[in-house]
Amino acid sequence: MMRRQEGPISSGALADRGSAVFALLFAVHAGAASARAGGLPDIDRSDLPNGEARFVLIQNDEEKGEMRYSFACDAARCILHDGTTLYPNIRESGSATLDAATFAPLTVSLDGDFARNILDAELAWADGRVTGEYRRKGPNDVSKTVVPFDREAPAGAILRWSVFALVQAMPLNAGDVYELNWFAPLSGAYAPAILRVEGRELVETPAGETMATRVVVDASPRNVILVADAPRRIVRIDVPDQNMRFERLPDPPATPE
Repeated sequence: MMRRQEGPISSGALADRGSAVFALLFAVHAGAASARAGGLPDIDRSDLPNGEARFVLIQNDEEKGEMRYSFACDAARCILHDGTTLYPNIRESGSATLDAATFAPLTVSLDGDFARNILDAELAWADGRVTGEYRRKGPNDVSKTVVPFDREAPAGAILRWSVFALVQAMPLNAGDVYELNWFAPLSGAYAPAILRVEGRELVETPAGETMATRVVVDASPRNVILVADAPRRIVRIDVPDQNMRFERLPDPPATPE
């Protein structure tokens, strides 16, 4: 049995439900520094990931969870999956389809369990709007509350989850600054996102040692994505204010054909 809540969902209410590690990644604050606008830069599609990457979640220098991220495109659609676990009782997974030409979101499915606070969503984009519903349930609730969602979808905006893939295919020259607009499924809100490309550094993870370019996301908390060159791929994601990082794990052996 589900209860239905009338009226649009409050992004603040969603943020309260999802105020865990997943709300920390790429959370942009209103006071972020100014940058040049213009949406996505040119994307080198040959550098887009095709398959799954696995990361270990480390906080305070202790292994605390894991993250899995997969991305693949055909001529019409891109499909991504994003799943993160923080031990012992926080789990979030999401799936999305994107337009392969513009990377604009088409559909989103969210399934989250934040210490027995449940947050699910099914959303779709069409005709300049994003519609669907959120479903939430607290530890003491008997059933889920269904909350309708309907709001304008700004042109040119991307999905927050897609940044993991797109940053691997952007021009990453030191000093580049990109201002994007993205939709965050956990909060149900659009927000500006500013990416700054800094210098390079040597990075060591369970996947090996490599030189990587620093891409800083001006946010609260601040995030740093480290992208290796050959091949282009994310090797680490840092959340400095939370003393947290995601280190890439070795790719599994190729399956014989």
